[in-house]
Amino acid sequence: MHQYVIYSDLDGTILDINNYSHEQSEKAIGLLKKYHIPLIFCSTKTFAEQVYYQKILGIYAPFIIENGSAIFIPKDYFSFAYQFSFNKDDYNVIELGKPVELIRHAIREVNQNLGFNLRGFNNMPIDELVRIVGLDKEKINNALAKDYTKTLVNSLSENEAIRINEELIKQGLTLCKGSKYHSVMSASTDKGKAVSILNKLFESKYPQFISIGIGDGANDASMFSVVDNAFLVQRYKGFWENIYSEKIKKIEGVGGKGFEQVIMSIVN
Repeated sequence: MHQYVIYSDLDGTILDINNYSHEQSEKAIGLLKKYHIPLIFCSTKTFAEQVYYQKILGIYAPFIIENGSAIFIPKDYFSFAYQFSFNKDDYNVIELGKPVELIRHAIREVNQNLGFNLRGFNNMPIDELVRIVGLDKEKINNALAKDYTKTLVNSLSENEAIRINEELIKQGLTLCKGSKYHSVMSASTDKGKAVSILNKLFESKYPQFISIGIGDGANDASMFSVVDNAFLVQRYKGFWENIYSEKIKKIEGVGGKGFEQVIMSIVN
């Protein structure tokens, strides 16, 4: 019998893109827990943010932070030995990304060389962030605790993004477009690489398993490329992100509603 493993984005998939509610996903997550199907968060969100959502949703599983920059695995989750970079709290960490200090320096150089005024969220007053993002101060602080990426508050045109990315590539970095914001991160890191590493571990845990990827944004494309079945849910205005792959199945449902449809089709 096949075992399913679900990899899912958070913002715009499990969480509402505007108010970050998980209400529409709760029924589906309950079914995954009932049938012992692992749910792996694979998101731009930080360690602190993902621990928070795991706790309130009652999920115990590995998770992938900051667009594939690191994998956190509960120490007793796999019964066999595997390589990891270091321990943090109750997790073994597989580190893939570059330190955020290098990224901050690169952003300063882009601003100097190209005349931009790129700003990360941590360059803004906390009260202004609360107003813009719509989260309380505790959740804002969790979102700011980035170790491998910098999320930009700037709205960028396609041409601006291309120019910035050309400059970042010189330093081994890249500009990644998420569901809502652009992030700067290591060019050698993405969700797909992190998912591939976890897939190999799950192959040892489950002799036969089927990997499922669920997301809504361009930064989910690499994840979709390495799973067995990929599902693209609609963005909040009812359209799909422009990602092409014969593997991808488009789901007519926005965010949590689309997530629920995918899970219902699996458990039924």
